[in-house]
Amino acid sequence: MADLHLVHMRWTHLRQRYRWTLVDDEMAFVGEVGAHLDAAGGLSQDPPKAIDVAIHQRYNERLYVALKQGLLHLDQDSVVATFNRAHEEVRQMVAGVVRARGFPPDQADEVSQDISLHIVTHLDSIRQPASLTAWLLWWVRAALKKLTDARTAAPLDESADEQRPDPGPPLAERVERRDNARQLKRLLKRVLSDFQYQLIVLHVLNQDSAPEVAAALGVRVSKVHVEKSRALRRIKNDPELRRFLGLPDSTED
Repeated sequence: MADLHLVHMRWTHLRQRYRWTLVDDEMAFVGEVGAHLDAAGGLSQDPPKAIDVAIHQRYNERLYVALKQGLLHLDQDSVVATFNRAHEEVRQMVAGVVRARGFPPDQADEVSQDISLHIVTHLDSIRQPASLTAWLLWWVRAALKKLTDARTAAPLDESADEQRPDPGPPLAERVERRDNARQLKRLLKRVLSDFQYQLIVLHVLNQDSAPEVAAALGVRVSKVHVEKSRALRRIKNDPELRRFLGLPDSTED
């Protein structure tokens, strides 16, 4: 049985740290987290971490529901008010991540506004609300990469050819690379579970470390390794993906 006193202590710490506002009945929420932990087989060798993961997942679900309901019931003032709180929490979370990566406050504000709008317009793409934070971090990473690329690509003096950045590959090649990436992600989504797809994108395509992926998805590092192995097996056993990746026709690897 989960230690509800410890769960409540961890919840209080996280609520204050992240300024969460969407839980009105704290004891009911703590009980919900405890029930989730019991159903999952109890606590691991690191109880505080396991509890934190469970709290994040349950809170992510509430955050998702608040955003979803706000879009569906624009005529209900109380629902809209909860939506606004959830939306602001997303914005603040993103701004904090961007500032922590060394970007100035104005860019942090710009990215947070863009991402908080993006998540509202792409809620249906999040098939596992408990992983909402992982999706946020994914979108943030993509936005910061664009900012970084833009900064490194800007010439210091347009009149000096030696100061111009390398234009990179020809446009046709860049378009082909982009289209190939989109095609690959489409094929992966067809074959993999939502969790495995996120894991492969973060761990294999983005080359994030296993601990970073585990933190983003709210799981243990051991699960990252296990699910990566399962995902790669699915990929290798799919004929269309094998052809796309240029793998041999035989499935005996």
